[in-house]
Amino acid sequence: DPIKSVAAKVFPGVPVTPMQETFGTDSTRLIVAGIPTFGFSALFRGDDAGNIHGLNEHVSVQSVIEGREFLYRLIKAYAEQR
Repeated sequence: DPIKSVAAKVFPGVPVTPMQETFGTDSTRLIVAGIPTFGFSALFRGDDAGNIHGLNEHVSVQSVIEGREFLYRLIKAYAEQR
């Protein structure tokens, strides 16, 4: 629920949808230890994002600013839960 409520504030009208991502590198050790691991992304990339990890990889400054705001609010929401 915190992800949906924060997303509605930072990205009004954008639905939260599950999808498979390929960035499992960070969670490998947790998964091996039996800890279920999930991730999410709040960065929006343009139509030309086909060169991920290439020489011309980029994310817009606006996307980084919005993603930072989303993460800040989300971490705060989880930290304030009782």
